[in-house]
Amino acid sequence: MKVFFPFGRNSNRFLDEIEYYFKGDFVYGEISDYNKTYSIVNIHWPEAIFKWEDPSEDALKYFEEALKKWQKYSKIVYTVHNENAHSRNFKNSKKLYELVIIYSDAFVHLGDFSKKMLVSNYPETKSKLHEIIPHPLYLKYKKSINILEARKKLNLPEHAKVVLVFGNIRDKKEYKLIFKAFNKLKVKNKILLISRMPYFLDWVPSWRLKTFFKWLKKFYFSLFSKYKFFYDFVKQDEIPLYFSAANVVFIPRIKQLNSGNVYLGLSYNKVVVGPNIGNIGEALSNKYHCLFNPKNINSVVEALEKGLSSNKNLDYTQQYKFHIPDNVTKRYESFFTRLLNE
Repeated sequence: MKVFFPFGRNSNRFLDEIEYYFKGDFVYGEISDYNKTYSIVNIHWPEAIFKWEDPSEDALKYFEEALKKWQKYSKIVYTVHNENAHSRNFKNSKKLYELVIIYSDAFVHLGDFSKKMLVSNYPETKSKLHEIIPHPLYLKYKKSINILEARKKLNLPEHAKVVLVFGNIRDKKEYKLIFKAFNKLKVKNKILLISRMPYFLDWVPSWRLKTFFKWLKKFYFSLFSKYKFFYDFVKQDEIPLYFSAANVVFIPRIKQLNSGNVYLGLSYNKVVVGPNIGNIGEALSNKYHCLFNPKNINSVVEALEKGLSSNKNLDYTQQYKFHIPDNVTKRYESFFTRLLNE
């Protein structure tokens, strides 16, 4: 079985975890690289098809013609990660997503919430095939690092209570949520560890001023021992350091369907503190993790305090065995085979 992904590999290792066990071929490429031998066309992030740039009207017309062609010879499967593009700069985001939804033969959802949402928003998809397949854990590149060793390398105190915010902070609302909650947190020796602190300097007119404000922001936060911030993209081999060093993983999302960082946290057996929204709420709705209402700052603080005081030992091989990549891959293989035999 050949599965075509009409986009290039990216920093999200979601598909790498599945490909390792998949009995068939994964082929990545551009729209024009498609050929009739591909059994499945699997779309994950629609904006990735256009290299994360806003597609023009002409580009969307070209894409629609491609979708019509693909439908003749292959089955189109849309794995639903997002409700829409994260970037606000995507003017044609809705049109792009609607094209993918209209022409897809089947849908893979990472949770029940996603399925209900899509069918509610697009009733015409109700008659199509929908399958809920768990998000895989991130185990292929995982490295076991002692918590003290990780903290030493990141220059963190041994006995600190470390709250990790990993990956992109998408907007100022998430930014404010993080700082409001952390600063209200009544926990001794607390440290906020952010792997990629944003600058939010789009309003600054010149690069010289931006350089100055970046320096100023770094200098300001360096004055506080309770903050440990990094500002650059985290390399793959550095990811284990951050998660190994953390006591809890904080997911500061306000409006989002899924978060890969939830599964990074689970892969390192960490307590995850996340919003009770979308599929995220489903994934964390058990005794090991802590959910909050993102519209209520006291709810966020309480969840963080509960997470930091937790003494429950999480073992993903037991609590999240359905998310182990080998098991997830079998579900994809079974679903693709069933779809092709219809």
